Amino acid sequence: MSRRRGDPGEVRALETVGLARRAGRLVLGTRAVLEASATGKLRAVVLARDASPGARDRLGAALRSGGVPVLAVSSRERLAAALGREDLVVAGVTDVGFAGRLAELLPADGGAEARRSGVRRASRKGRERERHGGSESERCAPVGERARQG
Repeated sequence: MSRRRGDPGEVRALETVGLARRAGRLVLGTRAVLEASATGKLRAVVLARDASPGARDRLGAALRSGGVPVLAVSSRERLAAALGREDLVVAGVTDVGFAGRLAELLPADGGAEARRSGVRRASRKGRERERHGGSESERCAPVGERARQG
């Protein structure tokens, strides 16, 4: 099955998932997603609609308690093909920018409450702060100024 066929939003979302993987902002598989959730690094989850009820149960409780949105793709085959894998049911996004873009493109799995759970697209400055720590003014201030600020 070609990745290019189907819902245009899903096609773009799968391309975004591929970009996130190349950027190192994606974890693959149930165990890795649960570990990222436990450490607070998880920003969104992409789950195949044809995932088994057991997989949904294992992920559901942990993700609901953390407020992580679960976004749906049509099948495990499409998700796996987008990432060059044989079989894949779930992928976790650890970057707020990628998570926000996916939330715009994919329907929430299990209803609208997942979409409203707080994934927002970060501004460029916000991503820079997240990546490097501190605000731009703190990073750009002369060394003596930093000591006086805090």
